[in-house]
Amino acid sequence: MASSGTHRNSDSRWGSPITPSAVTPIISSAPFLVRRLPPLHANINKRLTKSPKLYWRDSGLLHALLGATTTDALLNAPWVGASWEGFVIEQAISCLTQRGVDPDPHFFRTSDGREIDLILTVGRERWAIEVKLTSAPSEKDLAQLDSVADLVGAERRILVSRIERIADGGRRVSANLPWLIDALVSAASPQHARHRRRTVR
Repeated sequence: MASSGTHRNSDSRWGSPITPSAVTPIISSAPFLVRRLPPLHANINKRLTKSPKLYWRDSGLLHALLGATTTDALLNAPWVGASWEGFVIEQAISCLTQRGVDPDPHFFRTSDGREIDLILTVGRERWAIEVKLTSAPSEKDLAQLDSVADLVGAERRILVSRIERIADGGRRVSANLPWLIDALVSAASPQHARHRRRTVR
């Protein structure tokens, strides 16, 4: 999901709406402010994006730099979708790394625009996570997620948006961010891992 409007960035590596030239001094002095998300290299018959995507890890700092000091200003900004995407990605990765789990995060994008915002390895499973700002995701959004997740062999497919009611289909879920965090923490727990091993046997 690229930023749009007056802040649209011609460099597609940037998931958040500040240009590379504007942020280079910040990266040089404080590289921990930026998340570098590498592309997944799948063995499929399609051309894939090879450059990493870069996200601001601190969305509050991003909003301050762009002058979005109120909720109304944030929601009306043309780049709010990109900011939401970066926020969800950072929360998902951090909830695992803080527990000593390396989820090997990537994104996936083909040259014709088929994309998954975040791919994580949790235990023995690959999770495909797509992020939408909407509060009413469509069946088409879920079908597109399924289609691309098939390309990368993802066992879990999760569409994260601002919905209130979760639609849990087991393998495919339409969820909000709190549900995603709870699911990741549960899946990464030692008790869950032991249960999965017994189930596989």
